[in-house]
Amino acid sequence: MDSVKKRLGQVLADATAAELTVSGSLVRPPDDASDENYETKKATFDELKETLYLIRQDESSAHDTLISSCDSLKSAGEWFRDKYLPSGDVGDVSKITGWASRLSTGASWAAVRSIAVFRPRYAKWHPRAGAFMSVADRSKMGPLATLWAKTKARNWVNRPYTRGTTAWKVQQAANKAAPALKWAGRASAVLSGALAGWDQYKKDSSNPSMGEGEKIARAGTQAVTQGGGGWGGAWMGAQAGAMLGSFGGPIGIAAGSIIGGAAGGMAGSKLGKMAGDAINKKWHKLFH
Repeated sequence: MDSVKKRLGQVLADATAAELTVSGSLVRPPDDASDENYETKKATFDELKETLYLIRQDESSAHDTLISSCDSLKSAGEWFRDKYLPSGDVGDVSKITGWASRLSTGASWAAVRSIAVFRPRYAKWHPRAGAFMSVADRSKMGPLATLWAKTKARNWVNRPYTRGTTAWKVQQAANKAAPALKWAGRASAVLSGALAGWDQYKKDSSNPSMGEGEKIARAGTQAVTQGGGGWGGAWMGAQAGAMLGSFGGPIGIAAGSIIGGAAGGMAGSKLGKMAGDAINKKWHKLFH
C-alpha cells in the first residue's frame, strides 16, 4: 500500500507541474481548448490517466490480498459462521437454500438406508433403459460402475411392506421437494453470481479512471464466471463425493454428496473468480 500511495503522490505532483487541475486524488482533464498549451496538457492528462488506472487496480489487488490474509486468520467457527449461517443480508437466500438442500439430501438417503435395497437399472443409453439389470449383466459391472450406480436413487428399491412407515413418508416428502430445491439451487447460483458482479462493480467504482461501460463489463464477467463456476463446481463435487461416499452405503453417499458439493462449490467459485480476473484484464484494452 505504501508503494501505491507513493506512486499516486508522484502522479498528482506531475499533474500539478503540468498545470492540470487536481482535486484530492483526482486529476481533471483540461477543458479550455483555447489555451495555447491545451494539446500538451491533454497529452499529459491521457498519460497520467492510464497510470492512475493501473495504480487504482494495484490498490484494489492489495486490498483483496489483505482481506484474504485476514480470512486465513479466522477460526474454524468464524469461517463456518460467515460461510453458512445467515447474517441478515441478501446472501442469506443462498445459505438457506443450501441448508434446505442438504437436509433434503440427508433425509432422503437416510430413508433409503432404512427401507431400500440396491437393484441397479440399465443406463439411459441402453436399449433396455430403465429396466432392472439382469443377474448376468449385473455380475459384469466393475467396481467403479457399481459405485456410480449406487449414487443414483433410481437404483434403490423399497422393500415390501415399507409403505406408510416413517422412513417411507420422509422419502416421499424429500422426493416431492427435490424438483423445487433443484430450481432453487439454480436460482441461488444466479443470485450468487449477481452478488459477485455487484461486489466487482462497487470495487471498481472506487477507481475514478474507469468508465461506466468498463465497470459494467467487468461486473458482468465476474457474475457469469463466479456464478457458473460455483454451480458447476458444486455439481461435480457432489457427484464425486457421493461416489466416494458410496463405500459407506446410503449414509456415506449423503455425507459425500453434501461435503463434496460444498467443497466443489467453493473451489469452482474461486476458479471462476480467477477466470473472471483474467478476462477483465482484456476489457481494459478494449475500453482504453
